[in-house]
Amino acid sequence: QFALQLEQLVLLEWLSDEAIIAPAGRLSAELAFDGAMAAPNLRGGARLTGFSAELPALGVRPSEGRVELRFEGANAADLEFTLRSEGELRGRGRFDWSEATDSPLRLSIEGSEVLVSDTPQLRLVASPALELEQRDGLLRLRGRVDVPRAEVRLDRFEGSQQVGADV
Repeated sequence: QFALQLEQLVLLEWLSDEAIIAPAGRLSAELAFDGAMAAPNLRGGARLTGFSAELPALGVRPSEGRVELRFEGANAADLEFTLRSEGELRGRGRFDWSEATDSPLRLSIEGSEVLVSDTPQLRLVASPALELEQRDGLLRLRGRVDVPRAEVRLDRFEGSQQVGADV
């Protein structure tokens, strides 16, 4: 049996090479192993609650994050998550790495008016409805992303050139 409680998520910052700054939240996990070595059984899961962080490359600060991973035996796990960045992003999926499945990954992602980027160059709000699936060794992404609001500030891109008077 294995149990873990983390109140400090600074490890995420170290592992992300500064893609994630000042992560906060609580990570807890409880796992139990039993069965034969040839066919182990894994029960339990992990939960991240109250997650927030800064994503400097995107200029956003997601908050109120919740991720839950539940193991089903040694070959499958279910995943659910929610996250706020102005609007809410939600996801639900399944990992199944047993030999009996031809689709080891299925993930649905939906959101409503989620702030995806807020940099000097781009402010983008999107409403995704996506399905990610792994099949036959390929990842397939299908769905739709509505963009209710976007502001592209071309003059703020590095190396941008002024348009000549003759254009």
